[in-house]
Amino acid sequence: MNSKSFWPPKLVRGMIPILAFVLWRCPCHAWADSKSAADSGGPFKISFLESEPSLEDTCQLLTRSGFPDAPVMIFKKLVRFHNKDGNRVDRARFPQARDGYYEFQHFDDFTNRLQRPFGRTPATNSVNQNTLQCFEMVCLLLRDAGYGVPALKQDFESKGIILLRTNGFPASVSYEEWHGGFRWVLPSEKKYEFLVGRTMSEPEGLLNLSFRAARQARNAGPDNMEIFSKSFRVFVGGLRRSGFVFPTNFTVGFVFVAHPSQYYVWADHAFLCFSQSGKLICLEKVGGAGPYVRAEFGCAEDLGHFVCWDYLSEPRKSSLAVSLNDRLIGFWSRK
Repeated sequence: MNSKSFWPPKLVRGMIPILAFVLWRCPCHAWADSKSAADSGGPFKISFLESEPSLEDTCQLLTRSGFPDAPVMIFKKLVRFHNKDGNRVDRARFPQARDGYYEFQHFDDFTNRLQRPFGRTPATNSVNQNTLQCFEMVCLLLRDAGYGVPALKQDFESKGIILLRTNGFPASVSYEEWHGGFRWVLPSEKKYEFLVGRTMSEPEGLLNLSFRAARQARNAGPDNMEIFSKSFRVFVGGLRRSGFVFPTNFTVGFVFVAHPSQYYVWADHAFLCFSQSGKLICLEKVGGAGPYVRAEFGCAEDLGHFVCWDYLSEPRKSSLAVSLNDRLIGFWSRK
């Protein structure tokens, strides 16, 4: 989850289960947050990567998926740092952990045991408790694996990117105005260097900004699903015209929020997804204060519901869409 909200002011084989789900569900349907256990994909498990075996296994998963050793080692260091004094997630009602994982019988079993969403984990403002956010984790790994947006500046107007003014209204702007007016969403140089051990490169920063940029579909109607669908095509097309190539041996996932009256969407959360042994593995960092999470699901519906959960309790973010690479996998909304 991105705690710096946009709300102003402020593998081929591995892909088969994911693509099969997308083809089965298309066109996408709206799923309510009250999905029953009978509709769930069944048991799933999560880990906060506090045990060395679970962290080491996750690092090996990253390596097998094509990530170089250097960013994997940084990821391991970041997880250890965040967990070193406890990650403050209230697990009083969780089942007993087994081998570093908490297993839940179905999604309702998980939500009934939560004291609060992961994104609302209590923390001080110190860098020890407010560490990197989801986009920083994802972009750190992706950029060092060779992913980027080298053509972002070229024909910038064709990317569908807008800048949100302090009054809440979107505006089409030049690359220079967008770049200068949007960099506030990135972490401070001092904080990033302290946590990562190096400064954030300009290509990494541009990848981060490009993922988070609001996109507008000018011909979309008032229906949220239409806004999501059309704006998502703008998002995907803009990334591709910027030189981004979607991975094939894992997927990049996003949670999108819509502003229905202005017909734009933005990605407010990013995660990585891997297919292994019939399971979909979600790897995420939930906000600055929230934990690193590895969650394993039997179906994409539960995965999508899981990454949306923090948002479904926020009235102003009542309609959400989730994507894996260049495909929307579903829409979620509060009743």
